[in-house]
Amino acid sequence: MKKKLQSYALFAFIFLLFLGLLFAINARITPRLSGGGEFRVAWQGTRNLLFERKNPYSLKAAEAIQKEIYGRPGEKGNIPIG
Repeated sequence: MKKKLQSYALFAFIFLLFLGLLFAINARITPRLSGGGEFRVAWQGTRNLLFERKNPYSLKAAEAIQKEIYGRPGEKGNIPIG
């Protein structure tokens, strides 16, 4: 019984160590990567609909997505997103 408990504890420790390592790698790599705009559009629209009960196709939703991606409302010449 004690050996089984030690095995579970070792497994839990290794699993948590692995998750921590993945989190650390993610935290170091993702700020350097650009892109993800296509995902953000879908995510923000779904988030608006499910959590905020707002129309994901409204002009306000498109402007919010553009502000998130560009830091300001989209302008002529930007890649069309939202």
